Amino acid sequence: MFGIAMQRALMATSGPFRALCLLLVVAFLLGGGSRADISSLIALRPMAVLALGYGLSGLKLSHIKAHRFVCGMALAILALPALYLAPLPPALWGSLPGRDLVTAIDQAAGLGHVWRPMSLAPDATLNALEALLLPLAALVLGIQLEVPERQRLVAVMLVLGGISAGLGLAQVHNGANHSLYFYKVTNDGKAVGLFANRNHQAFLLAALLPILAVWVNSNSENVSNSDRHRASFSMLIGLLAGLASLPLILITGSRAGLLLAAAALVLLPMFFRQWTVRSPVTDSRSARDFRVRAKSALPYAIGLFSLSLVALTVWLGRAAAWQRLFASAPGEDMRFLIIPTMWTMIRTYFPFGAGMGSFEQVYKVHEPDSLLAPAYMNHAHNDWLELILTGGMPALALLLLAIIAFFLRARRLYALRHEANAEWRLAMLGLIELLLAALASFGDYPLRVPSLSCFFVVAVLWACCPLPRNRPDVRAS
Repeated sequence: MFGIAMQRALMATSGPFRALCLLLVVAFLLGGGSRADISSLIALRPMAVLALGYGLSGLKLSHIKAHRFVCGMALAILALPALYLAPLPPALWGSLPGRDLVTAIDQAAGLGHVWRPMSLAPDATLNALEALLLPLAALVLGIQLEVPERQRLVAVMLVLGGISAGLGLAQVHNGANHSLYFYKVTNDGKAVGLFANRNHQAFLLAALLPILAVWVNSNSENVSNSDRHRASFSMLIGLLAGLASLPLILITGSRAGLLLAAAALVLLPMFFRQWTVRSPVTDSRSARDFRVRAKSALPYAIGLFSLSLVALTVWLGRAAAWQRLFASAPGEDMRFLIIPTMWTMIRTYFPFGAGMGSFEQVYKVHEPDSLLAPAYMNHAHNDWLELILTGGMPALALLLLAIIAFFLRARRLYALRHEANAEWRLAMLGLIELLLAALASFGDYPLRVPSLSCFFVVAVLWACCPLPRNRPDVRAS
């Protein structure tokens, strides 16, 4: 049914919408890993450049004016790694915090005065800059979409999430069969889906729960008496898909995914609180009965989710995420063990930072002997701290600005909660997805994955969806 919805979504749509859908499909098929040496990036990034060029060719000043803040943030984020690649004179470079070791090496090697970029790992910073091209292309295409086309992206994301979920189920069924895994460095034998990391698969599955709620609502609004069965069927499909998501999260073995799913379930009622079903006056009684059944479905849905969780914990011991949640204390997890070192590194390089994308190289300099292990730390597994470490005060300022914008938008949506409609729910969906991404970033790095960075852009497009009271006229002439 989601496939039919996606097919309808592509019919009678604009060029930017179809281009964005194609970009999302390519991103999920080729961009499920965060490493810089993934071979699929050879095809993915040129396609991002082509999509960006196509988007810029149709971009109008009205689109930019309607999304001033988002466009400004995008340019600032793009400029940040570019700033760290600008070469600096030796005297200025040597005065930056944390550059003493490199300066001493230059003197010992007799290299003399060398102009260097601000970043301590220029190649990694260049990769970080190139990685921004894909979400930038998605944003340039996305701000050209009308509200109905943004609503159709709900079906698109459900289809992509369903494909990843189905692949994850096949991976668990077939064991460590590498023909079903897209990446060499991955969680063998786990349900990673279209990703290299099970945490990223679990994040996507948890993020699908609010999307399903909005999809069910959109198929149940303005329902006449003759369409009640279609709306009931949509509700049933959404409920079954949601029930299937939780077991799939459990078998990924991702503890973070399990916690994110719990957070998503807590946030679901806000989509149904304002749910009203309108019908002609002649069908008022039947519509009222349907409305009552619709509103009463949510407690049963939550109850079924809880029962499925209990059942899966005892089903052949396959609830890996539940088992791992209680298997070890938080203090034994490397994510927590490196936090003191992270704070030391932040103080060392603040306020200018070590350079975007440079964590892996810089951490090797500061890694304590007590934390040495056969596996290396490719990221801090806390993107909030890593962003401050690598981007310094400029990155922190952008982060605080984004947080303020989030709360201002949330306050406006809260003020309009009694006038909730499809656009309100879409904007609320975007905020919830951004919140889930922010929570996931405390223990992982989901937004460094190309496909999830595009999903993040889609969430931004939903969150800034024009509301009835402030909808600008941005239709292309």
